Amino acid sequence: MSATSEKRRFWVLGGSDGEMEAIKALLGMAGEEWIQPQKKRGDLHFGFEDIGKTEADLQKTTVVFAESEPLWSQASRPAIEVIIIDHHGDLSGRPASVLQTLEILEKAGLKISELTRRWLELVAANDCAAYAGMEGLGATREEIERVRAFTRKAQGITNEHKAAALEALECSQKHGSVLVARGSIKNVCFLDLLYRSGRADEQYLLVGSGSFHFAGDGEICARLKDEFGGWTGGLGFGKKGDKRAFWGMNGSPNLLTRILAKINQEAVRK
Repeated sequence: MSATSEKRRFWVLGGSDGEMEAIKALLGMAGEEWIQPQKKRGDLHFGFEDIGKTEADLQKTTVVFAESEPLWSQASRPAIEVIIIDHHGDLSGRPASVLQTLEILEKAGLKISELTRRWLELVAANDCAAYAGMEGLGATREEIERVRAFTRKAQGITNEHKAAALEALECSQKHGSVLVARGSIKNVCFLDLLYRSGRADEQYLLVGSGSFHFAGDGEICARLKDEFGGWTGGLGFGKKGDKRAFWGMNGSPNLLTRILAKINQEAVRK
């Protein structure tokens, strides 16, 4: 099961979710060295101290940043070979990070079973497009529930998180084309509730004390990114009418009126 290559790799992993847990499992199968540094929420830029390596150490390896980035630039450290694996932001549209990881490891000699491949494809589809992505692969209800449970566990979801999402959904209100829910809400829990109530196609905006998360039309997500910055992803990003996309940002709750106006302005254009 071990992968081999001429040059050793060192992996630097981003935040924890189902896809990242699947990546860790693959790296373990291949005997690869990895680290998952912990910084403040949303900070996925890592330097030498964060990853416990010196510049000299890294010149002997290929450093693979999976859904994370180096603090140094390639121009400033040309002797360090860096690969960036991601499918968010400017890299939206690429295959899911776990599939990019699998491709690298298989080229280096890793062999996996078809059962394992199916599992990784489902995890990837869930990460890129949630329920719609898995259904696009012909996933059974049992497969979908298994992947979503895996995702909730990886994100540390508790019964309190589930209760908060249910309360937020019950108190949510429609503002034009978008359902708005407020509170400390985990997106995975909120989407699970929408799916189970037959509302999986509904666009929604989660509003926290200092954060926003919109799930819906890919072109609207792109417009929100252009105006407000933040982060993006999903198979539908940038695509008009494709609701398999998301946008999010940290910012003042006072921005809500502008964000809603932008969403509904773009929706009217469609």
